[in-house]
Amino acid sequence: MRDIETAATKCKHIRGLVIGVPVDCALETVYYITMFKYLEELNLTRHGVLPERDLKRILSWLAGISSFRGKRPKEADSFQAHTVGCSQEGGNTSADEGSRTSPTRSPGQLTSFGCLNVRDQHIEMISVFYSLTFLVLCDLTEVCFLAPLRHLRVLYTWVRAS
Repeated sequence: MRDIETAATKCKHIRGLVIGVPVDCALETVYYITMFKYLEELNLTRHGVLPERDLKRILSWLAGISSFRGKRPKEADSFQAHTVGCSQEGGNTSADEGSRTSPTRSPGQLTSFGCLNVRDQHIEMISVFYSLTFLVLCDLTEVCFLAPLRHLRVLYTWVRAS
């Protein structure tokens, strides 16, 4: 976890991120991923299984549907995802120094994505990434309906069933 924390705080302009090992705390992973302002490529296939709630948070943030607001993992027990446009204490991210709001994104920023345990609702969210050229779906535990991806003309999909 320390590696992703260091990269998120010191290398915020990274455009591609592959998390190559399972990480103990998925919620911390979500927090640090949302610090990468220019992220275009994200591969979580080696991260391990993310809880559905956390995968949904990452996808919502990547699509620009929600911003991510929270405190550093060591300072808070939970984080909250807020829909873009919600009041954020009069525009301030927070009075606490450790709090922050993630940068606003466009669904066109993401060009490559990979993860485990995708379900139909995740496919629906992935389908908004109109610039997506590469998608890796691994260890599918249930059959997913991939038709929502058909309008993504430049997409190359790789699926590995368990």
